[in-house]
Amino acid sequence: MQKTFTLIGLSILLIAGKSTGFKTENKEITKTYVHVPAKDATHKGFYISSIEITNKQYRDFLNDLKAKGENDKLKRAMIDTSIQKTFLPNVSPSVADYFFSSAKNNYPVVNVTEEGALLYCDWLTEKYNLAAKIKVRFTLPNEDQWTTAAQGGDTHALYPWKGNSLTIETRSSEQVDICNYKHQAITGKTYSNNEKADITAPSLSYTPNAYGIYNMAGNVAEIIVGASYTKGGSWVTTYDKITIASHEDYPDKAHSAPTIGFRPIMLVPDGE
Repeated sequence: MQKTFTLIGLSILLIAGKSTGFKTENKEITKTYVHVPAKDATHKGFYISSIEITNKQYRDFLNDLKAKGENDKLKRAMIDTSIQKTFLPNVSPSVADYFFSSAKNNYPVVNVTEEGALLYCDWLTEKYNLAAKIKVRFTLPNEDQWTTAAQGGDTHALYPWKGNSLTIETRSSEQVDICNYKHQAITGKTYSNNEKADITAPSLSYTPNAYGIYNMAGNVAEIIVGASYTKGGSWVTTYDKITIASHEDYPDKAHSAPTIGFRPIMLVPDGE
């Protein structure tokens, strides 16, 4: 059985597999961490968020820093919301207000720097371990970990799903998109994506891969720790750049873009 952690508020409940030491506290937010088995004897398994971190989750983090007076961390973790309008000058107000809009709570946070993402992971680690019997660590994946998670157990996979197609046939014989990627440019910086997406799509969208992980291709490009590139492609990435093996340049880790988000991994002590 696939092991699954569900993050409820700031705690984790192991709902399949071993449960010693894990507990549920806050039920406001439900988020899942799924187990990625070790690919061989020289590697270790880990847990990864099944969704890209959302606007609400990142706002909760910033609000907690503000409430505790951790102003230095708050300044370093804050995102530049003005980038959204600069990147897409003709967008609607709801898109320009993407980060703060309650209508976008469950959409992936963007414009986050690597430092901001790592601060979020540190905050999550601290919050969880306050009440945990078994201490864990949240961080960002390296390329090997990200790739192993995206492959879903198939080391020859081109995409995070089976086959080489970007569409799937429904029961009504319609062809629908498997992920959120750039179909075509219309004019200037206005983009045409697929039927489910208003630029980005909610983090819990489309069909997950074999491990139960959503949007490992498309939607937002994901930060790889210490790397000068992102993986997975985004809503402005063309079909040939959303394969598992592809990457996109991200040379200035102190800055970000409306195409870039992140997905943490959770490292658990051996035997858990």
